[in-house]
This record gives sequence, C-alpha cells and structure tokens, in this order.
Amino acid sequence: MSLPADVVATVEAELQKLSPPLSMWNSIVQVLKQNKLAWTAVLRADGMLVHPANRGGMGVNPHSCHAKAASLMKTGWDASFLHSSFCFEVSDDPTVRQGQFSFNQEMVSQSAGLLGAVGQHERHLSVSAGHTSQFVKAAAHGCRTSEATLADSTGKLNVQALCEDAEFKKLLQAGWTWTVIANSVEKQWPQLPKLAERALNASNATFSGPNELELCLYLVDRSKGDTTNLQDVAAEATQGGPLHHYAKHLATWVTQFSNQATFLKFLVPFSKQFGQNVNLGEDFWTSLVMSLPEQYPCLRLAFLATNFTCHRVSNGYARLLLKSDVEKLKNKKLQSLAIEAEELLYKAWNRIEAPLPNSAKSFGILCLRCCLHVVDKEKMGREGKTFSSLTAIFQAFEVDIAGSAPPAPTSSPTASSTSAPLVALGEAYDPLWLAQQKMDIKKGLLYTYDEGLWRLVDLSSDKLVLEAAGLFQTGQAEIATSDCLKLLKLSKSPAPFILQTKDALANHPSRSLQAESKQADLWTMLLAAAEKLEKKVFDMVGIEGISKKLYTKQKIKAGELLLVPVTDTASKLTLKAPGDSQKHAVLEDNAGTMFFVLPPKALKLATESSPLTGSTAPFWYVPHDDEDGNLDLKAVQFRNCSIYCLTNPKGIEKHTELSCRGSWHIRQPVSKKPRTKK
Repeated sequence: MSLPADVVATVEAELQKLSPPLSMWNSIVQVLKQNKLAWTAVLRADGMLVHPANRGGMGVNPHSCHAKAASLMKTGWDASFLHSSFCFEVSDDPTVRQGQFSFNQEMVSQSAGLLGAVGQHERHLSVSAGHTSQFVKAAAHGCRTSEATLADSTGKLNVQALCEDAEFKKLLQAGWTWTVIANSVEKQWPQLPKLAERALNASNATFSGPNELELCLYLVDRSKGDTTNLQDVAAEATQGGPLHHYAKHLATWVTQFSNQATFLKFLVPFSKQFGQNVNLGEDFWTSLVMSLPEQYPCLRLAFLATNFTCHRVSNGYARLLLKSDVEKLKNKKLQSLAIEAEELLYKAWNRIEAPLPNSAKSFGILCLRCCLHVVDKEKMGREGKTFSSLTAIFQAFEVDIAGSAPPAPTSSPTASSTSAPLVALGEAYDPLWLAQQKMDIKKGLLYTYDEGLWRLVDLSSDKLVLEAAGLFQTGQAEIATSDCLKLLKLSKSPAPFILQTKDALANHPSRSLQAESKQADLWTMLLAAAEKLEKKVFDMVGIEGISKKLYTKQKIKAGELLLVPVTDTASKLTLKAPGDSQKHAVLEDNAGTMFFVLPPKALKLATESSPLTGSTAPFWYVPHDDEDGNLDLKAVQFRNCSIYCLTNPKGIEKHTELSCRGSWHIRQPVSKKPRTKK
C-alpha cells in the first residue's frame, strides 16, 4: 500500500535534518502514530523475531542474552525498563519475508541451543530489547543455558525458578507493551530499522553497551554511502563513549585490513559461538593496527578471533592476548614463523570463504591455534592443546574441513561496491600498497635517491621509474618497488632550476626599481627645495606645541612666506591618488606626470623618557579656512618640477594664525598650460 503524500513529505523532511539519531527517530514515530502507521500493542516474546538490521546485522549474541538475564535475576526484573521496545511488522513481500526468517534461523542454528527455535507464526521483528525478548522466548522454549545460576539439573533454563520473580512471570506469560511500525513504512524507507536500532540501543544502557564489532559493522554500512573518511564517522558514532579514543583504529582496520569487510562475515558468527560480547580495548587495538606490519592481514584476523572468543574476560574486556603479545612479532626471530602463519591462514581463507558462515568454526579454530602457537600461549587457550608446528595445525584443519564439499570459486567484492575504499586481501600483499602505507608514493613527487633528486614518473607493484630532477642532472633510473622504502626519501623541497633570462632581467634592480628611483629623486628634490625656498622660515612662523597650529612670529610682507610640502620618506611620494579625506600635496615633473605627497609623521612632544619626534615641516600644520584663510596654493618651479607650495598673497600681522583658502590638498591642480586628454 502506498503511503499518503503528506506523510512521505513530512518523514523525508525529518530524515534530511541533522538531528541526533534518537531525536530524529522520536519525531518520525510521532508522525507515524498520528497517521496510524505506528501503534502500541502488548506482544509475547515467543511471537518475536530479531530484525536483520539489529546491531549492524549481528543480531543478538545468545551468550549475552543469558548473561544479562542472570544479572537481572540478581537485581529483579522490571517491565518499566522495557518502555522503549520497538518492532517492525514482518514484511508482506514473500522474498523479503523469507530473508527475515532465514536470518533468524541462521542466528538460532549458531546459538548451540541457547535461543528458541523459529516457527512460522512470528509476526514482528525487534529493533530494540532484542536480547531481553529472545531470552524470554528461550525460556518459553525450555532452551539450555550458559549460565549456571539459571540452569536446572539438566542444564536447561529453570523456568519454575525464573517465574518466582512475578515480574518475569508476567513478561513470559502475558508479554509487554511494544511500539509496532507497519511493514509499509519499512518498504517506503528501508533505512528506518537501522536508524531505530542505532537510536534505541545506543540510548538504552541497561540492555546494550558499546561493542567494537557492532561499530565495525556500522562503519561497513556507512562505507556504502557517500562517506570517504571512516575515521570521522567512527569518532562521531562513539562521541562521549569509551570507544571514542580508539575508534579511529577500528576504522583503519575496517578500511585496510578487513578484506573489504568479508572478514566480518567470519568474525561475527564465530565470536557468538563461544561467549558473550566482549571488547578488546584501546591498547590492544592500537598495537594490532599500528605495530604489526601491513603484510599480516590474516594474522591480524587470527588475533581478533582469538581474543573475541577467549575465556579470560575482565570487566567486559578480553584478557588472553595483550598488547605485549602483538609486540612480540617485532622480534626478528619470530618473523619467519609469522610469515608462515600468514601464508597458511591465507590459504585456508580461500577455501572457507564461500561456505561462510557454516565454515566459521573450522577456520576460527585454525586462527586460535595459529595465533597462540606463534605467541607461545597454547596452554593458556580454550583447548589447552599444543602442536609441534604450524604445519601440524594446518593438517588438523584439513582433516576437520575434509568432510565438506569443495566450494565453488568466488571472487571477493570489489572496491567499487563501496564508496569508501576498503582494501582487498590481495592488495594487502602488494609491495606498492605496503610501501604506500608508510610513505607518500605518487607520480610527480620528488625523492632523494643515490645522492640525487628524482621525480617519480611511473609506478607498479614491480618497479618505480624515476626521472632526474636535480640541477644539471639527466637520465632515468628504475628500482624494485619492494626496495623503495630503503632507497627513497621524500623531498620536501621543489626541484631546482635556472631562472629564464627575461625573468632575471625584468627583476634586476636597474629595471624593476625605476619607479622607486624616480621617487627617491623627487624626494631629494623636495628636501633641496625646502632648504632653499624656506629660508629663515622659523624666524617668521612657529608651531604651537599643544594645538599644533601655525602662528606668525613677526609681521610678514606679501609673498615673503613660502611653505614647501616636504615629507619624511621617499615612499610617501606616490602616483596613486589618496582618498578624498586624506591630506596630501601635489607636484608635477617635467613630463607632466602628477605625484601625490603624503604627510610625514605627526609631531610628538618630548617627555622625561623620550625626545621630541615627528616632523616640523610647517606646510602640514596649516588648516583649511575658506572665509579667513590668509595663504594660497602656488605652483613654484624648482629643477624642472612644479611644486604646489603655500604662500601669502597679502601681508600678515604678527601673532596671526595661518590658514589656507580653499582645499590645500588639491586633486587636480590647474596648470599654466592645460593638457588635453588623449
């Protein structure tokens, strides 16, 4: 059935928002309830399946179901903690429905009898409270348990003892309240179960905790979109949680060492067969990703499989293999053994990949045995069994797997199936890829090699082709890709070269500084003009130190006073016109080019700690006064230049303040010979 257009538009708008997952989910549920596409109902656990999107596709861990139930038996059951129980209707599409039931049947078959069998009567798929509902279902089916405190004398769940808790008895017999989402909603938005699972399980600390394998599956799912930096995704997904500080290492493992995520198809089902969800911790992941050489992807997988299924657990963290065990592989004495283990594991992986997850247990036991043999911890393992050599371990694997028919050859997913580049297993053994993990190796980059500078022009898994890039150096060189880390060093400097003649000439001071030379000539001319034309100027005028105004000190005859616009540096003579509000003066050279003169530094009076500074050129202390101005601008010829100076057209009495009629900082002075614009 098609959904109403207004509902589709509203939910689409919510999905486009950048809201936190739980806020987004609650808003969408509210819209669905208002349109009768979501409702509440009391449902029994024996009619409940697990949605395939649950926990990134992991489903529930059967051991965790029983372990959490054992913990709840100690504190007492309380249905109020299940207020956020959500489920989707089973699909009405036969193909999708079959996939949903198959997912649950496979999960139950791998639980070793810890989970209740799948019938054909179930109608709902949980996206939260999955571990609780599956435990209650297991109790209804009389399943065996991995927890001694929950077992009867036969090793099965002691339902009679469990039902002594009235709250649990009510959950078992009557069920509890669920919010049900119509299957038509999932059909319209297939991503909603993942959103629900992420929002609800992340917010329910009682029934779920942070889990490293779930984060890896989530990163794989995000890699199928437009995400290219999984480290950023991992940091965002774990913000504020205990995984946040080392989530980047999990992202690196997914990107570079998970064989395009196919290793998780083994690791997830195998980890469920031996125990509840555990984490490996920051130290272990950091060492596994950063310390081990890149050419050990299968050995990395063996370390993970061994620790995720180990029987030594403390506070939710595996304690069989430690950081120090990973560091052992740095020892040169163990390198040959590590290489042999990698080769055998790679050979075994090619045999078991196709029939996964059915072959997970056989390959997993091989991983455990190889890993513990390499780090010399076989007696501490789950089996406590020792082998004389890796060859003996592999022979035991071949006997174990001999009963199954050889699988048809399959190819691993290609990198094009995801947007984020997840590395395939074959690439992990490629000398070029291995070198690129430790050095930036790209065409066009410069490297030092054999006491010279070289540019990389071609590269392959076999060889690198270099072209001479040093000064007066010519020719090409080839080196084996496997040797490049020893022979090459990335150069941070650009390649040397000789400047072209035209560039060298253009920037020679004799040519490039002609404008500066002109400025210097004009400035020295202004200095000379002031020296010659302003004779006895401070006998006639004086600067008042506080107001910085200019006054006559004696009676001055008409035309006797001449003030030159001298400034303090050559750089203050410019061809560029200043702004209208900026003070300036003007001069013209013999070619008719106009130069603008900017004021010198202002006068600053002396203090006890500093002398008098700034310029005392009188020209710059004359203000503008249209009504009572007693000075005018006049073009004065000096050394083939016209300098616009200030002079007094009429006589001025003693102790008179000087000012200029009209704007003395003119923009376009009137020449004696007007120039026409060409």
